[in-house]
Amino acid sequence: MKLKYYLLIFLFLISLTSSLILTFKQSPPICEGGCDLVQTSQYAYTLGLKNSIVGIFAFALLLITSYLEIINPSKKKRTIIHVGILIGAAIALYFLYLQIFVLKSLCAYCLVVDISMIIALAIAISLWKK
Repeated sequence: MKLKYYLLIFLFLISLTSSLILTFKQSPPICEGGCDLVQTSQYAYTLGLKNSIVGIFAFALLLITSYLEIINPSKKKRTIIHVGILIGAAIALYFLYLQIFVLKSLCAYCLVVDISMIIALAIAISLWKK
């Protein structure tokens, strides 16, 4: 079971790194235009706050909580992690929909975050079965 939380920590680290890059780099290194279109669209902000900034706080919280769960397991921490993953995966699916069908442009860093959250959901579901 600890291995799955280590995997979640790895996914949250990747997502946190991508969120930091999107927040602090004007034109991220591996993007060829898709990132710019996605990051300057009306969907890049929620309530006036850049989505990547929200991601930094969310992934930092999930990362810390997952680490604490490994050290000292508790139902409360597991609940926070699983609710965060559920919300994050739902948002990831919505953002994937926007990129593919509305904006018709993909941001590599956004895809890293979105796919990581979907993988995290699969791991969380495997934890629920136990």
